[in-house]
Amino acid sequence: MTEQRVKYLLALHLRKECTSEEKDELFRWIHDCTDRDVLGRMLTDAWEDFVPEDALGSDRTQQMLSQILMKEEPVVMSDPALHETALETPVVGSAGNSIRRIGRRWVAAAAVLIIGGAFGYYTLKVARPASRQMPLTAQRESALQDVLPGTTKATLTLGDGSAILLDTVSSGAFASQGNARIIKKNGRVVYQANATTASGLIYNTLSTTRGHQYPLTLSDGTRIWLNAASSIRFPVLFSGKERSVDITGEVYFEVAKSIKPFIVNAGIAKVEVLGTHFNINAYSDEDQLNTTLLEGSVKVVQGGSALQLARGQQARIRKNGSIELNRNADMEEAVSWTQGYFHFSDAGLKTILRQLSRWYDVDVIFEKQTAGETFSGDIQKSLSLSQVLKILDKNQVRFQINGKRLIVLN
Repeated sequence: MTEQRVKYLLALHLRKECTSEEKDELFRWIHDCTDRDVLGRMLTDAWEDFVPEDALGSDRTQQMLSQILMKEEPVVMSDPALHETALETPVVGSAGNSIRRIGRRWVAAAAVLIIGGAFGYYTLKVARPASRQMPLTAQRESALQDVLPGTTKATLTLGDGSAILLDTVSSGAFASQGNARIIKKNGRVVYQANATTASGLIYNTLSTTRGHQYPLTLSDGTRIWLNAASSIRFPVLFSGKERSVDITGEVYFEVAKSIKPFIVNAGIAKVEVLGTHFNINAYSDEDQLNTTLLEGSVKVVQGGSALQLARGQQARIRKNGSIELNRNADMEEAVSWTQGYFHFSDAGLKTILRQLSRWYDVDVIFEKQTAGETFSGDIQKSLSLSQVLKILDKNQVRFQINGKRLIVLN
C-alpha cells in the first residue's frame, strides 16, 4: 500500500467516514507493518492533522473507544515491545503483568483516537461540565515553543558531603563508602557490599531535580526508582535489626526479602515491610500522601493510626493527618511513571499539570480558573511538551509556553 493511500485511509477513519472494506484494509496494513518508525510517523501525522467538526462529548468518545477495542485488541496485544522505555522497567510480578496488559489494551486503539505506546501519543478523553462546552477552533497555536522531556539524571551525595553528578560517571565502580563499592551498571547505581557488616553507619543521599528520574539498587538488593524532584537517604550498608530509609517526593520500591523489616520514612508517614513492591507518592504539593501496594504486604503508620494493606490497596494520608483505605487502587496510575508514560483516571487538569511541571521542569501559570473537567488516558513521557499540549488542546484546553513557564489560557 502506498504512503498516500495510508494517509487517506487514516484521515477517513478519524472522521468516521471509512467503509468496512477501507477499515479492514487500514488495519491489515497496521498489523503487517514491520517498520515501527514509519508507522509511528504516519499515525502521529494523521492525529496532528485531524480537526474534528465539533467537540467530542465523553459518551461519544467512550463509544468510539469501545468499538475500536472490541475490534483491534487481539492484534496489538500480541506485540510484546509496545511499552519499551528509555528507563529500565521494573519487574513487578503478577501485579505488574496486569498493569502492562492494561497499557496494551489502550494501545489497541492505535489507529483512531489513540496513537500507540512506542509510536507517540495515547489519547486523553475528557469529561466536561455541561456549562463548559467550548467550540474547538480549526487553527492551532502556530508557534508553540517547546520543552524536551525529562532524562535519567541524579546527584549522589556521599557521607563526607561531596556530590557526584551521575550523568558524568562512566560504567563500572566509581566510589567506595565504608565496606561498600558504588557501581554504575546499565544506567543504574548499585551498592555492592564488600563485607557482611558495616564499618560505622554511613549515609548517602540520591536526589533528582525536576525533569529527571533515576534507578538505584541498595546493598541488600532492594531496587528503587526515584521520580522527578525526589530523594532517598539510606545507609550504604544496613546494620542493626531493621533497614530504614528516608524519602521525599515519589519513590517505587521492590524490597529484597529479609528477616529484617524494611522501614520507609516519608514525612508524617512510616511504611513497614519485609519484602514487597509498592509506590509512595509523598510530594509536598499534593493533597495527600499515597502508598499503593502492588505485591506482598505493608503496614502504613501515621501517628497512632495504622493500616495493613493487601495487594491492590492504597493508604491515603491527608494533610490534617487523617488516614483512609482505598480498597481498589489504580495500580497502573501509581507506577506508570516507572514504565515510561503518564496514566490518568478521571484526573483534574491541575493534577495532570503538577506531573507535567515536574517532568518538564516548568512552572504552571493559570490565567483563569479552570472548570471541573476531568481527563482519562495515557501519554508517553518521551514526548516533548508541545506534543503533550497538542493532546490537551484537542480536548479544548489551550496553552502557551514561554521559556520555563507553561501558561494555561482557558
